[in-house]
Amino acid sequence: VLGLFYSRARDDFPLRRQVGGGADGARARQEQPRGNLVHGTPMRFLPEDQRASVQLDPDSLALSHFPPYPGWGRYKALFLLALDHYRHAVAPEGITRASLRYVNRISIESREVTLEDYLLAAPHVPEALRQTMAPFSMEVHIPYSELGAAMRVCAAAPPSGETTVAFELDLSITGDERAQVSFASLEAWLDRAHAANALDAAAGQGL
Repeated sequence: VLGLFYSRARDDFPLRRQVGGGADGARARQEQPRGNLVHGTPMRFLPEDQRASVQLDPDSLALSHFPPYPGWGRYKALFLLALDHYRHAVAPEGITRASLRYVNRISIESREVTLEDYLLAAPHVPEALRQTMAPFSMEVHIPYSELGAAMRVCAAAPPSGETTVAFELDLSITGDERAQVSFASLEAWLDRAHAANALDAAAGQGL
């Protein structure tokens, strides 16, 4: 399967890297020699500029884009290109799940910040308690019945450095069998999921 995908997509995604080998993903950075694709071993395929990554195994396809984000139109077009190669190589019968995810990471040169200046999706602490917070993690699930989906909103602040404060806002919307997404309707579903994600993230323009 992987070899069939690469033979078709090599002009668009010529670089290959194997996935696995530990939680830190170190092996994912190893270039693979030509013709050495093992069936069932997840692989990443990258364009020449290495700003995107297609992760592929026989049952799934995922596209990630690294900063700078090119905008929804270009990102979607790149995904649909990868999907076209995948469909011709694998000939899947249909779609069981579709998901769109945005991960926003911010690092601020400061020892202390006001959360509400950067995140609307942030924990609320009663005024009677001290307002200085250590690292936190918060997760909320929001149903989107019109999409047959649910949105997961995660806000977190990992341990900060001596002179920096870091935040992460992770938005993902996933449709299961209720969404009844087909190859014919996938692009429209992605546009609607993108609009939902953009609407919920709109207040975070500083992100």
